[in-house]
Amino acid sequence: MEEDLLLAILQQLQNKPHPFQPTPVSIWVNGLWFTSLAASLAGTLVVMLAKSRGQWAIEEKEAEALFSTPRGLKRRRDEIGRLYIHTSFKLELALLVTTASFLVYVALILFSSGLSVLLYTTQRSIGISFLAIISSMGLFIIGVVVHNISAFYRR
Repeated sequence: MEEDLLLAILQQLQNKPHPFQPTPVSIWVNGLWFTSLAASLAGTLVVMLAKSRGQWAIEEKEAEALFSTPRGLKRRRDEIGRLYIHTSFKLELALLVTTASFLVYVALILFSSGLSVLLYTTQRSIGISFLAIISSMGLFIIGVVVHNISAFYRR
């Protein structure tokens, strides 16, 4: 009896099923989702860089206020230098914030694309509805980005 049971287990182990083969849709969905994850993590990194850059600028300004008291012509030259540094800092910070926003938008688009592909392959009507909602959201994001770019250059 035990030998029969062991022989049955051995036969089942020898009859291996075919190895797992993912469908092309699941490969696409996973690819889009992992790319979305990478973009959102990169956006988070850029935000952390902007925060540390802003903190560094605050500390530098406090130290400068403590240790410098320029007079006369030297004071005017120092003010011009500070204005240049302040302007370049603002542009650098604006670039970091814009990059972070762009990466978050890309992550949102990639994740939504993967979700719409998944929904479309399983439930077409829900997938089409979701795609319509995401498309309108995408148009809204494009409008906001264009408005922000035009407002930045009008200054």
